[in-house]
This record gives sequence, structure tokens and C-alpha cells, in this order.
Amino acid sequence: MDLDAYLRRIRLSRGEAPDLKYLRRMHRAHLKAIPYENLDVLLGRPLGIDSHHAFEKLVRRRRGGWCFEMNALFASALIETGFQVTTLASIIKRDGSRGEDGVHSLLKVDLDQPYLADVGFGDGLREPIPFRPGLHRQGQLSFRLERLGAEWWRLHNHECASIPYYDFTLEPAPPDRLLAASEWLRTSSTSPHVRYAVCQRHVRGGVVVLLGRSLCRLQYGRSTVRLLSSPEAYVGVLRRVFGIECPEAAGLWPAICAQHEQVASDVAAGHPSF
Repeated sequence: MDLDAYLRRIRLSRGEAPDLKYLRRMHRAHLKAIPYENLDVLLGRPLGIDSHHAFEKLVRRRRGGWCFEMNALFASALIETGFQVTTLASIIKRDGSRGEDGVHSLLKVDLDQPYLADVGFGDGLREPIPFRPGLHRQGQLSFRLERLGAEWWRLHNHECASIPYYDFTLEPAPPDRLLAASEWLRTSSTSPHVRYAVCQRHVRGGVVVLLGRSLCRLQYGRSTVRLLSSPEAYVGVLRRVFGIECPEAAGLWPAICAQHEQVASDVAAGHPSF
């Protein structure tokens, strides 16, 4: 991996040592520079879970990505920096009925103690948290880590997040499991990624989300929603708000418009899970 190119992408200089301070800086810089987005799913493009694929897409082509790409890239950058990293797999809203459709990747970083790092959502953790049960505040956002018996942990996301919680163990994630999850989410007709176009990004004091035609800003406890009216407006928001150059996304506009009523219904009932 070309670490210098990655650091230029997230606008961060090299650290003197792989310590907690620099880990936090890398985590925040990654989320600020690289948005979460699933446009390639809607465009019917193949996706990978390896760091090489993620680097070419997110760094070389300056796109965003979803959890498998975002955390694969971040893990590779951390390892190149000198951190000890383990990729884990979690289950989103685990209730015994979800299989590979609910799998989400995340990272364990070992320093003086293990830390949970996750850049795989554009509206999740802003920086790593220690594996210590209890409340973890990050600015206006509050997260809670809970022990569930001897093996399982649960991360409760902040109240405005698209994912309310996910459960995980500390067992390293087999690559074939992550690949199966990625392929299911990319191709299944019941996958939320096939049904919705979504972009998310951390901004000062909150998050900004593009869900279908709706551009939502959640900042300091207040929310605003603007409905986009044309494919040109959609592509323009991708460029200006999320830093994504993807003019071909204009071709998704008819499907996005058709999905709008379903999106509004799902959001009213509780954010769709990505």
C-alpha cells in the first residue's frame, strides 16, 4: 500500500509513532475525507473486500465506499503505520434471523489495551473507543458499549444513526465470510443496498446523509431535509457535499425517484439499515 498517497487523500501528515493520539487523528481524518456510499451497487459494478481494491477506488479514484472497502483500506493503512490490527465481523441488529445480510466489518486495534475502530459508516463512531463497557461521548454524539455474556459485545450507536446497534465477538473474521456478506448485499433483491442509494459523511457537529432524493443534515440536535429535484442536482450534491465525482449516477435518477415513497415510509418507521 502507498501510505503517503493514502495520507494525502485524508489530508494528514505522518505520525511520529503508532500511538492512541495518532490513531484517533487517522480515524477522524478518514471519515472527514472519505464518505460512505453504495453507488456502485446501484450501478451494477463488482465490488471487492481487499485493501488493493479499496485503495484503487477510494484513494486513486477518490470515491467513497461501504464498510468492507472503508475498513479494509483503513486496516491496511493502520498496519503500514505500525499498528496491530484484527478485522472482526459483526451482526447488525442480531435477533437470530439475520445471516450474511447483517454482516458488517469492524476493527480491533491493540495498543495499551484493545480499541474498537470502525470507519465503515458515515454516521457511526468518530474515533476509536476502548473495549470498556459503558458510555462513550464524542462531541454531541453518545455511544454505549455493552458486554453480552462471555463472548459477545454490543455497540449501541448514537440516536440519529442509521444502524441502532451491532453485535460482535473478538474472533478474527474469515475473508470468505466477509466476501459472502459483500456479495449478498450487492446482489440480493432484499438487500437495502440494492433498494436504496445512500451517501453519509461526518461534518462539524453532526452528519449529512443523502438517502435517495433526500439530503438530510443532522447537526447539534437539529435536522433539515431538502428534496432534490433533478439528476443534475443529485450529481451536484455528490460532488459539492460528498466530494464524489460520479456523473454516471445521473442514470440512477429514475430508480431513485421510484424509490422515494418507499424510502420515506421506511425512514418514518425507523431508518433503513445499511
